[in-house]
Amino acid sequence: CFSYAASCEARELRLVASAGLQQDDRARFAVLRFGELVCGKVAERREAIVLDEPALLAFDGAWLLRARGMRACASVPMLSGNELVGTVAFATGALP
Repeated sequence: CFSYAASCEARELRLVASAGLQQDDRARFAVLRFGELVCGKVAERREAIVLDEPALLAFDGAWLLRARGMRACASVPMLSGNELVGTVAFATGALP
């Protein structure tokens, strides 16, 4: 789970909460530009992205999720009226 707060003026997202993300990844992806990875693309488009396994394999912005063994992902924009407040994403890997 990843939750980002948006700064529309700077066109960037700042990681405010995460679960299941390794410490080095939290630091590496603490700030995303609009258009980067899945959450950045959601912020840029202001529409949800839902990726099952075949779509995740083909989606350019999902390389980090694939590298971490994720098999599906859903990310949605958080909006207040027309204002982008942030994004939230959930991803899942193989079950044990």
